[in-house]
Amino acid sequence: MSLRKGVLFANTDKGCFTNVIQCKDGKDGKRGPKGERGDKGPRGPQGPQGFTGPTGPQGVSGEATNTGATGATGETGPTGATGETGPQGYTGFTGATGETGPQGYTGFSGPTGETGPQGHSGATGPTGPQGFTGATSETGPQGFTGATGETGPQGFTGATGETGPQGFTGATGETGPQGYTGFTGATGPTGETGPALFTLTTSSSDIILTPNTVTNTVNISRNASTVESYPYNATFLTFRIPTKPSSGKQITVALTRNNLNYDYGFDFNDSNYYYWYNEVGTPTLIGTYNANDVFTIAVTSSGAYWYKNGILVLSQVLSSANGTNSLYAFFAMDEPSLSVQNIAFGYLSNGTTGPTGATGSTGATGPTGATGPTGPSVFVSYTVSPVQTTSFTIPDSSTTGTFYNIYQLDTTTQAITVTLPEIANLDNSNKRIHYITDVGGNVVENNIIIQTQGTDTICGDTSLTLTTDYSAVQIVSNIGTTTPAKWLVV
Repeated sequence: MSLRKGVLFANTDKGCFTNVIQCKDGKDGKRGPKGERGDKGPRGPQGPQGFTGPTGPQGVSGEATNTGATGATGETGPTGATGETGPQGYTGFTGATGETGPQGYTGFSGPTGETGPQGHSGATGPTGPQGFTGATSETGPQGFTGATGETGPQGFTGATGETGPQGFTGATGETGPQGYTGFTGATGPTGETGPALFTLTTSSSDIILTPNTVTNTVNISRNASTVESYPYNATFLTFRIPTKPSSGKQITVALTRNNLNYDYGFDFNDSNYYYWYNEVGTPTLIGTYNANDVFTIAVTSSGAYWYKNGILVLSQVLSSANGTNSLYAFFAMDEPSLSVQNIAFGYLSNGTTGPTGATGSTGATGPTGATGPTGPSVFVSYTVSPVQTTSFTIPDSSTTGTFYNIYQLDTTTQAITVTLPEIANLDNSNKRIHYITDVGGNVVENNIIIQTQGTDTICGDTSLTLTTDYSAVQIVSNIGTTTPAKWLVV
């Protein structure tokens, strides 16, 4: 025997439907005892809406009479008690689930049961018959929106959820085209001259030191000196005085063996400058000076030389008081904000000595032979070039207007190539010494290239490149018996 499910029978007495299992063949068996209520099955699809029953006839209206005044509305009577729900029929045992057959048609909805009587209402005047519903009038204009009430307090912020795992990084997009190069900015000011072969030191906390500047901060004398000292006959000191002292104040800069006795030096007041020499107790007047003048002391084997702005102003023999003691650089000042700037301190190599003149023949008292000319020394009357910013060639002749002992180069905007003269073409018996120095402080970016001519070499090659900011090189010609001729770096 096969079974089918889902046949619905109306129980019109209770106004509900009962799900009954019906055999395909044979008569229904007796209803078994009520089983336990099974789990709620899934909700089936909604069936189509049943037909609406016909509207019952309207009751007879009473005769119209003069309507008396409406009496006061009576109190609303209590709501009538809800009728008891009828007992639910017993559910038979659930038979074995057969195969799901096709869903049958949904039967017609049975008639709606009668509504129970409503509880008594307070007495109301009789209502006249309801007239026909008039046509709906157009909706009137919307009233004004009331004022917005005050905003209530903000609720508590909920706890922040855990951060989810980071997604995979997408593939890198292609690089866009390079933008146009912007205009080159104006060249900045030239930086201060870098320190040479020295270190400044002081025992006073009132002195401010930078690598090449000494500055006083109090109204009493304070000093500083160098850690290093250099030979008594091969030392130079160069510096700038940016501000003159006030009346009655002074600045002292000197070369000394012990930071107490001044063997060679300058002294400055509010208008004049003086020189110190041979550890004498008072300085000697030289002349007037201006703020930002540059001063140099050069001590060589042939004597000591004082310069202002590259011009020799004084020379003396070596200090007998110092003897052969090495020399330190010393700086003292006695007013706030006085300073010595652009300090350079180091050692020199002395120029070659000229040939000795021929000795006269020995006679009873024969005449002494003429003394040979003294060889050149760049430390006695050296010349310094203007700052060079483009490539150039050093001339063969030392009398040419573009000849200098020391060449200053600034590679802030571009690299510079210095072409040396050919040694075979030099005057002064093919002897020459040059200093080439960086003053722009940008050699790391824009190199200085020193190149030779002809078959000459420098350091075994045809060129030498400077790549360190504020670096310098001293080169000397050496024709001798070497082939080819060489420029030596000393």
